[in-house]
Amino acid sequence: MHASADVVPVADTAAVPIADSAAAAAEAAAAAVIPARPISFDDISLKASSGLAWRRKASATRAAYDAVKVKPFMSQLELNQTPLKSRGAPGVALLDYDGDGDVDIYVTNGPGRANSLFQNQLAQTGQAKFIDVALTAGVGAADQDSTGVCYGDIDNDGDEDLFVLGRMEPNRLFRNDGGTFSEIATSANVGGGSLGHASCTMGDINNDGLLDILVANSFDWARQDAIYTQYFGYNHRNQLYINRGANHFDEVLGSTGADKLANMPPGDSTISWAAAFVDIDQDGDVDIIHADDQAAMAPRSFGGVDRGYLQTFKNNGTGQFTNVTASMGLNSVSQWMGLAFGDLNSDGIIDMFATSMGAYFIPQVGMPIPKELTASRWWIGGANGFTDPGRGALGTTPTAGARAWRTTTTTVTRTSSSSATWMMVRSSARTIRVSSSATTAMPTSRGTRPRQRRPPSASSAATSTAWPSATSTATASSTSSTRPAAMRTRTCRS
Repeated sequence: MHASADVVPVADTAAVPIADSAAAAAEAAAAAVIPARPISFDDISLKASSGLAWRRKASATRAAYDAVKVKPFMSQLELNQTPLKSRGAPGVALLDYDGDGDVDIYVTNGPGRANSLFQNQLAQTGQAKFIDVALTAGVGAADQDSTGVCYGDIDNDGDEDLFVLGRMEPNRLFRNDGGTFSEIATSANVGGGSLGHASCTMGDINNDGLLDILVANSFDWARQDAIYTQYFGYNHRNQLYINRGANHFDEVLGSTGADKLANMPPGDSTISWAAAFVDIDQDGDVDIIHADDQAAMAPRSFGGVDRGYLQTFKNNGTGQFTNVTASMGLNSVSQWMGLAFGDLNSDGIIDMFATSMGAYFIPQVGMPIPKELTASRWWIGGANGFTDPGRGALGTTPTAGARAWRTTTTTVTRTSSSSATWMMVRSSARTIRVSSSATTAMPTSRGTRPRQRRPPSASSAATSTAWPSATSTATASSTSSTRPAAMRTRTCRS
């Protein structure tokens, strides 16, 4: 069942009487829909009573940035030495960490200020109010400059564990012990060293029933040489951790083929802000897409080298990957930063929305770059890959700030056979676009295990990643479909 622009489906739990005449049939059809109502949102975080008091503490590079920004002019050398993200790159995850049926919120913070775990009091009080329990739960990580975060049940004990990334410092893996957590990154072998960790996602790449972890890495944000001066020399390699059981992982990117980048010299790396485990061909295993940034370096069309692709890898079902970026139509260069997935045109095939710098930023600084090169855009999935349908009546996709770092789609159940997909694009300043469309139930990037989705009441909503990585995918759907049931994944960024 699909909804038109002016109607939405209603629950079909009650049987509709069989019509004996055309008039009865028309009456039954009219009763199956109701007029669409405007949807509005109330930002409860602005209310002190919500308990969502959070402020990001600046990173250690803030002082260096403040010293540079007061200069009337900067040389190229001074620009290269200017820190990026001196106010940090916080990550957000929505999960039911305590198993009480409501969605809690985990938000990362800067060095010297604890991360927050906002426990939702809906189950306890009937109101969506929150209490920050990060310190008592053991996930404060106040000594870390935290960036992205993702979650999933890594040990199959029935509760969600947290993986928190560090800016040029090791990551933290918090094992959920039933509402409180133990930090086990060192023994689990997922610290990852001192890299520009941006975002992460969890999924079962080899179908062994254990969640694996992919980390998207960028560069050292203390300087911007990677943005302006070198295509590959400053970039940090992504990391893929396979779960061996008993809370131990091995880093296997190089042995799985997921390090073979399209149009890249062997051994070189890109700037990856977002990564997703998602079954793009719906064959029952999770594939990989990561969003790479061309940044300020000239692309091939301007005499340079393309490095900013939506790098795409198909899984053969055993955790071995083949780069299919070009054949899937995703070797389109841009400053890719965020990823979201959903069935945007209700054809039963997964589509994608990817954020970039936005169409109006580069012209504002006087660079002769076509605005379409840096526009955020959606990609429509098909039998032979993805196509860019253009921006239609929108013309292009502006952003409110300099960059659109993050995006998410959410599948919300409306009936037993259809759902609504919501798409939100966020910039560094504010939300700039929200749209919705009716879709049939679909496999989503939530699952990498071959098992049925949880019912909505038990479904852990989504993931997120560090603010410049943009990929958070959320679903709360237990709908029926003729397509394969979605497998369970966790895609988290900031």
